[in-house]
Amino acid sequence: MKLREEVKFESNRWKISLLNDFIVRVEIMRHTEVTLDDMDRNFKIYESFLKGRKLPFIVVFGEFSMANRDVQKEFAKQNRNSIKSMEAYIINSLPHRIMGNFHLKFFKPPHPTKIYKSEKEAIDWILENNPEEKKKIEEKELNAI
Repeated sequence: MKLREEVKFESNRWKISLLNDFIVRVEIMRHTEVTLDDMDRNFKIYESFLKGRKLPFIVVFGEFSMANRDVQKEFAKQNRNSIKSMEAYIINSLPHRIMGNFHLKFFKPPHPTKIYKSEKEAIDWILENNPEEKKKIEEKELNAI
């Protein structure tokens, strides 16, 4: 399934996109440590294009990127999650996946949240839980043939 990507913000640390006007994709570049300042800046970017909508998020951690302890606590706060209907983290490193799962047990977000190894798995999970959006994407693919 091919999703259309519209880049909303890009820097040497982040890339924030909207996939099919439905999934917010946040890519954290390699060797980036996420800070509270990053979170505040990014939240303003999300608000600028979401305009009150609550959408699924996919957060892709690049190789050797991480969130510090303060950021991990901040991720679980209600105001940070007011824009998210569900969230998938893409983490390839086994130690980071273990830490992520541990973190989710203690700082459980109010929306469904899972950790995956691949974006395809995450997108499949999001679309399985949003059948109307999945149907729209499939119809567009059929019409394109």
